Amino acid sequence: MQEDAHSPHVHGFWWSHIGWITSRRNFPTDYSKVRDLAKFPELAWLNRFDMVVPFAFAAAMFGVGELLAARAPQLGTNGWQMLVWAFFVSTTALFHGTSCINSLAHLMGERRYKTTDDSRNSLILAFVTLGEGWHNNHHRYMSATRNGFYWWEIDPTCYGLKLLACTGLIWGFKAVPQSVLDEGARAEHAKSVAAAERRARFTPVETSPLSRVVPAAAAIVVATVQSANCDAAPNKEGPPMHRDIPVLPENPASDQSTHPSASAILSCPFGARAGKSGSSPGAATRNGSTA
Repeated sequence: MQEDAHSPHVHGFWWSHIGWITSRRNFPTDYSKVRDLAKFPELAWLNRFDMVVPFAFAAAMFGVGELLAARAPQLGTNGWQMLVWAFFVSTTALFHGTSCINSLAHLMGERRYKTTDDSRNSLILAFVTLGEGWHNNHHRYMSATRNGFYWWEIDPTCYGLKLLACTGLIWGFKAVPQSVLDEGARAEHAKSVAAAERRARFTPVETSPLSRVVPAAAAIVVATVQSANCDAAPNKEGPPMHRDIPVLPENPASDQSTHPSASAILSCPFGARAGKSGSSPGAATRNGSTA
């Protein structure tokens, strides 16, 4: 981590965010450490006269504003308005968005690769900086053209470079080695397994009240259905106690052949129980007639 001079854990947050780039001791360029830059004279010239482009852009925005004020006054703009919003505000937002990679990209996000620094990958910073938010990827393999190593990691800067490559303006893209991609896949798999083990260790078996409500509701439904089936198929003859008892003849023994229903009534358990208890007048009559 001590080798990463841009880390907020080494010299503090503000140094990593804005201090190092505005320090006078960092103005001179040591070309022995960036020999690729020295190979291109136009880039070396821009590095030496780094204020030329900002001043030219500011002058251009002021001129566009004055042109719009003269040719399209209905827009309500002018040179000073364009200078403030198109140059000062936009440049300030661009500068701080880029500086977040040196500061916030070491504080927020996740670490896929176990690098010697504390760099992290952040989707939010990737949106703000057009793909530079995958800072942990960058620290793992700095030579790659793209910072989003996998297809789901948004990297608009890389997309723009590919479009320029189609025109022949740039070339020589350096891809991410397969070994680095495999290393990242193994790290993500190990992280998923560890997270699942933590959830299994600290999460109780019944994590939701539905685990208790659903079985009880199912039992109630089954009981209701069974009850409905029982009510839908009643006994066709009905219980014996609801039958109409016919008037018995005085001599049932002689009329059993002509009144089979009376003989059946006398032999049913209801008649026997009633005769023993003596609580029914009809039953007493039957007992008296058979005595």
